[in-house]
Amino acid sequence: MKFEYLLNDLTSIRRDLHQIPEIGLEEYQTSEYVKTILAEMNVKYEKVAGTGILAKLKGETSNDPICFRADMDGLPVKEDNTVDYKSNNGMMHACGHDGHMTMLIGLIKVLAKEDLKRDILFLFQPGEENVGGAEKVLQDKNFQKYKIESIYGCHIDPSIEEGKIGINSGPIMAQDILFDIYINGKASHGAEPHKGIDAIYVASQIVSLYQSILSRNVEPVESGIITIGKIDGGNFRNQVAENVKLEGIVRTFKDEIYEKIRGRISQINKGIEESFDVKVKEDFYNYCPSVINDENLYNIFIKDFHKEKILKVKPQMIAEDFGFYRSQISSLFFLLGAKNNSKGFNISLHNSNFNFDEKILLNGVEAFYHIVKANNIIK
Repeated sequence: MKFEYLLNDLTSIRRDLHQIPEIGLEEYQTSEYVKTILAEMNVKYEKVAGTGILAKLKGETSNDPICFRADMDGLPVKEDNTVDYKSNNGMMHACGHDGHMTMLIGLIKVLAKEDLKRDILFLFQPGEENVGGAEKVLQDKNFQKYKIESIYGCHIDPSIEEGKIGINSGPIMAQDILFDIYINGKASHGAEPHKGIDAIYVASQIVSLYQSILSRNVEPVESGIITIGKIDGGNFRNQVAENVKLEGIVRTFKDEIYEKIRGRISQINKGIEESFDVKVKEDFYNYCPSVINDENLYNIFIKDFHKEKILKVKPQMIAEDFGFYRSQISSLFFLLGAKNNSKGFNISLHNSNFNFDEKILLNGVEAFYHIVKANNIIK
């Protein structure tokens, strides 16, 4: 396996990071750990987006650098693994971000020994999990000052076999937006429903009508999801409920499909107000664009990469804030296979028992190194 000499070092780093997970934009200990590793390698870095880090390896020219990105944050999940490097602070790297950071460090270790024609940037991004860390990076002057030619990222994927790289041109992950719907009716005694306006009944009509959007307003060949995952309303069984809150998500791959869904939600809400004499307030937030791979970068990647390792994947409804970067920079994202049934590494992301074999980190480093070579940056 290429770069096998790195395995012990990367395993140690990954397990250190695994024990100190922190939630988005509060990765203080994680940031200090990464800075210490960079300092030991004499790699210069600067702060971005609060706890984020932007490291740089110098080449002959600073024009048109490429950038590799890893996310830093953990999840508010209590770990159930029994490994000796288990997290015990009530949070967990249940989405593999400890591995993503470790791969970037491994890539730096490899490239630090090479003569480079151009600068290469390494972004340790905070706040990927629903807090818009990528958007904050794009707004940071320390990031904006670089005229980055292209940006690359990956995600560990336990549904793809070890040794495989899941990739494709075009959409690979969905755009995501959260929404809350507030319904204000009129309370009354449960035995006198005619004197009130039942917000729970109105909510049931909204749920039903939202589901008609995809079946009747979006072309069957297009993809989209509307999920209402939480309903909160009413005070006690013998009262017509005055207020209800619905919490949900919309996911699509195309901006125009999202705009159609959002427009229909607003139209339905206005119609509900007229029909039932209630007030309906909508709140859309935490918009995350879809991850869409640049066709040229995709073609460059697959041209000379190991054909037996490439797995062309269908677009997934999982969201990733890496999608923000494509608004300003050509971008490429791939999925790193982690599935190994014989070792029990097949637990889904965001699960308290998620884990992976550190050997896959070498596959990620190899793929990133291939990108550098394909861009003709190594002398």
